[in-house]
Amino acid sequence: METYYWYDNVEVDLVVVNNDRILPIQVVYDLSEEDTFQREFKALKKFMEKMGVNNGIIVIYRGEEREVEGIKIIHAYKFFLSEILKTYLE
Repeated sequence: METYYWYDNVEVDLVVVNNDRILPIQVVYDLSEEDTFQREFKALKKFMEKMGVNNGIIVIYRGEEREVEGIKIIHAYKFFLSEILKTYLE
């Protein structure tokens, strides 16, 4: 498993690669403001479209969990305590 950072006028905090599986991850303290949501969401969508990836994750400390267009928004404690990485990378 390898971890990268991606930048193309927008940034993706982490790109986890395991064999041929790619998972882009954004990490955000508070996603409750619409402008913050749009910034993080657009960066992931741009990466997903360019790289042909169907899933992404936004890890949050504060805000609402949900799933939008293949992007799962999940609280940090659940992310670190779950097997979500294995789910996307197996």
